[in-house]
Amino acid sequence: MNRVTLLFLESGNRNFKKSAFELATIGMNLAADCRGELHAVIMGCGLESKLDELKCFGISKIYYIESAELEYFHVHTYAPALFTLIKEIQPYIVLGMSSVIGKDLFPRLSAMLGVTMVSDCINIECNNNSIIATRPVYSGKVFVKTRFTKGAPYIATLRVNSAEINKIESSGFEVKKIQFIKIEKQQGVLLEIKEGEKKKIGITQADIVVSGGRALKNSNDFSILYEIADIVGGAVAASRAAVDAGCASYDMQVGQTGKTVSPKLYVCFGISGAVQHMAGANGSKLIVAVNKDPDAPIFKYADYGIIGDVYEIAHEIKKMLNS
Repeated sequence: MNRVTLLFLESGNRNFKKSAFELATIGMNLAADCRGELHAVIMGCGLESKLDELKCFGISKIYYIESAELEYFHVHTYAPALFTLIKEIQPYIVLGMSSVIGKDLFPRLSAMLGVTMVSDCINIECNNNSIIATRPVYSGKVFVKTRFTKGAPYIATLRVNSAEINKIESSGFEVKKIQFIKIEKQQGVLLEIKEGEKKKIGITQADIVVSGGRALKNSNDFSILYEIADIVGGAVAASRAAVDAGCASYDMQVGQTGKTVSPKLYVCFGISGAVQHMAGANGSKLIVAVNKDPDAPIFKYADYGIIGDVYEIAHEIKKMLNS
């Protein structure tokens, strides 16, 4: 078994996602711990001109599976192609992000390979020739360290925004193009892509997330949050209560049944702080809560709290930012 750390780097709209560079940083550190090589696999089309963006992470080889059929993610095309590559090169560990794509792809890949997987990790390291992954459980109340014991390859996914991007001087890498071969009996077929509302940045990628809860009565009330987010270069999210009330779309939902975010700053307006919501937000580096209820559970999680009317405070924050 080669001591190769293999990264699955995500892309979209023919560009690498920010999370790809985060994963490259994590992989670079793990490969150094394991005293092995760092390889990466990218899937899609039109990415050749973007490969130089990966030169600063110590990657020695990139496998580029290129096809127009891979431009949009579909698990029934991606999983078999990645499975075939892993069986061929036999890496020591495979890393991906705990993103919407990663949550669909890697459990299936783990089952196809018949190997162990640990998901949603916030750290992964090699200690005394063992791979140890740290992940939160019980809505982030406890952190568990898991050591892989069965045979490699191992599979782990990392939480988005769990690492700072760090670049090093590197001598470049070898690019190996791999022909995409579509399997004959595919279990599912991609019929249509429906584009959602265009957003400047997704909530899982943003460094600053401005989130609204049930205190905001309708979608128009969210306009002030969009204005604040635009000023600071952030993204707008919502609690499940706000989504269920029709104030925000499901792709904005943070929590146990939504997305997990780990921004540098999470500002929440009118969110009570239920355990289910905080399961998706307590990885934030700094939390600022605005709520009129001084006993709201959100203040137990917040680094800074403001008690008062969410509308008045939101407009005051916007005014201060503009000045």
